[in-house]
Amino acid sequence: MQTMEKLQKLKRKRATQCAQATRFMNAINTFDDSTDIEELEHYRHRLQEALQNLILLDKSVHDLLDNEEYTANAERCEELVDGVNRAVRKADRIVRDEQGETATHTTGKSQTTHSQPTVIQEIKLPTIKLELCGEYRNVVKILGTI
Repeated sequence: MQTMEKLQKLKRKRATQCAQATRFMNAINTFDDSTDIEELEHYRHRLQEALQNLILLDKSVHDLLDNEEYTANAERCEELVDGVNRAVRKADRIVRDEQGETATHTTGKSQTTHSQPTVIQEIKLPTIKLELCGEYRNVVKILGTI
């Protein structure tokens, strides 16, 4: 009977983690490019924590399930984990895009303020007179390497 009680406690804990993960995932999925980056990073961090806890709880629950329950339970867990991973990737993409835009704006300003024409200096070298003597084939080989 202790196994059943332990299983029920683990399932309750997992249900709590599932609810948190779903809440954070839904929040991230409603965000767009105009969302505050700090808020997005906060939800992404919380979602990753919830995912790690959820995976640990899933393993503990699955260890106590029989084969039939295990299969059905594992499929539901995989669907949630996939959704969470998609939300984390979306958050990463938005943060990366925002950081790229910030770098572009910064770079654009510095290029505008420090824009100077490029000066190419010419150096005059003395003229060298080459006198070639010998067979024609050898001269062609030498000229081909210069």
